[in-house]
Amino acid sequence: HPQPYKVKYWEVGNEQYGSWEIGHTSAREYASRFNEYVDIMKSKDPSIKIMANGDLEHLDWTNTLLTISGDKIDYLSIHFAAPCDDQFQHTDEEIYYAVVAASEYFKTLFDAVKHSIDSITAGKVKLIVSEWWNDYGYGNTFSAHSSSLEGAIHAGGMLNFFQQKSKVLDIVNRSTFVEILKSHNPRFEFFLAPSAYVLSLYSNYSGNILLKSNVISPTYSLPRSVGNIPAMDSIPYLDVSATKKNEKIFINVINRSLEDITVTLNITGGSVGAKGIVRTINGPNILS
Repeated sequence: HPQPYKVKYWEVGNEQYGSWEIGHTSAREYASRFNEYVDIMKSKDPSIKIMANGDLEHLDWTNTLLTISGDKIDYLSIHFAAPCDDQFQHTDEEIYYAVVAASEYFKTLFDAVKHSIDSITAGKVKLIVSEWWNDYGYGNTFSAHSSSLEGAIHAGGMLNFFQQKSKVLDIVNRSTFVEILKSHNPRFEFFLAPSAYVLSLYSNYSGNILLKSNVISPTYSLPRSVGNIPAMDSIPYLDVSATKKNEKIFINVINRSLEDITVTLNITGGSVGAKGIVRTINGPNILS
């Protein structure tokens, strides 16, 4: 290919903080390598944007990186997979309630990383979530949890949060081949996992203006951790995000409960029509 592809965004390495990755190293060494890459790459094209790997769950690693390379990082890229549990010591219901609570746990991690960016770089570095998905026993029979209604509700919770944080999140990315396109046979005949339908709804039925939303909901607790999802209290069954485009309002509601919940929507600050369209993703059970 004789002409440049003009790729604008580059991520240096992948999860270099993790022992599972080729090139795994310390934060200090990664920062040194990152700085070399930036200097050489931007000497060829100063317009490109370069992302560094941030460790979402171990802030010491990320803080060291920001301290050394903060003036060279355009975007801090964070990844989040949950619950990453392959011990198989939990019931389906325990797994379900942990997976759909992942977005609540992610909120605390996200806020901590954002605080580090603001404290160390004065907010210069922007945030990207370049990988996110639900993972329980990746690559084995328990992966049914990931390709199910459970995974769809997890996706809805994460997308609600991303919409709510749209002022500080420039880019959110999810790989097509991670619980979106699925294949369970050697001929690689693909089908869409439930999460794909959630992504389609948010893509086609969301506005470009974020609206303020407030939720009053019954809650539940996780009495013990499941993988990297810790024990938590006061997890709301209901989660909401709302957006607007022109004269249309889009309200995304997820119900984490295994029971039906009657919901009342109160819309203030304007008038709405008497009719609306409801689009629902559901199934006969959490693993459907």
